[in-house]
Amino acid sequence: MIDFIKENYILSLIQENLFKKSLYQIENFLNENDYKSGAYICSCGKWYSILECGLPKYEFKCDNCKNIIGGIDHVPYDREGHFRIFKDKSEEEFVMKWVNDSNWLKKNCNNGKERVFRRKIFSEFKNEIENMNDDIKGIKKCSKDFFIKNKNIRQLNQITIRLIESIIYECFLLNIELEYNNYDEINNFIPENYDYIFDILRECWNCLESELQKIGIMETEIFLNMISYKIGDLKIMKIFLMLKLEMNLKKKLILLLKRI
Repeated sequence: MIDFIKENYILSLIQENLFKKSLYQIENFLNENDYKSGAYICSCGKWYSILECGLPKYEFKCDNCKNIIGGIDHVPYDREGHFRIFKDKSEEEFVMKWVNDSNWLKKNCNNGKERVFRRKIFSEFKNEIENMNDDIKGIKKCSKDFFIKNKNIRQLNQITIRLIESIIYECFLLNIELEYNNYDEINNFIPENYDYIFDILRECWNCLESELQKIGIMETEIFLNMISYKIGDLKIMKIFLMLKLEMNLKKKLILLLKRI
């Protein structure tokens, strides 16, 4: 199953595009700051800023992909996809004149060659990102906020999307139970800040329940029983009902504890 997922486009689980998320944050940052505050982006799409002079003084690891970012002696770490983004051409020319006049590119260089200062103008970067294809094979780890929010996928309604997501994560759960995969392998596909697949299924239940209530369906269990014959005798239906029972028991337990 893992190999199949990695090599195919998953209908419902649209990927979180960190580049597009970073794009608008970088645009706001550049508009609010001058050249002394630098915007940089990692090859994974996660951006970061360097204040004071806008140029890096030490290296560190990206908190998203763990690759090296930052830099030393005012020059960014040289790696494909890691670069500074300048507001416009004039800002780039001003900063690069400063860098060249200070001979920072010649410090800590290998084999006598000047170091490379990777960079792009924001307009160029924006054009590349806006034309980027969102279709990504497999399932990438995404943020909890992205997983919860409504998604625009091929004109599907949110109820259908949540059902598909639930079925996919139920398959993950069955794979673990049947020992086809271990939890560490599956964990690469689980959104951030979730401890286990049951937590995701519980989230799917809450999202599904909310969407059904918007169209006047107040009993999610009845809805699932009505549609279950159309999509087969899936264990997901039983798990959904079990999760609902668990949540109801927790609510009753909390109320009971409050009375003690």
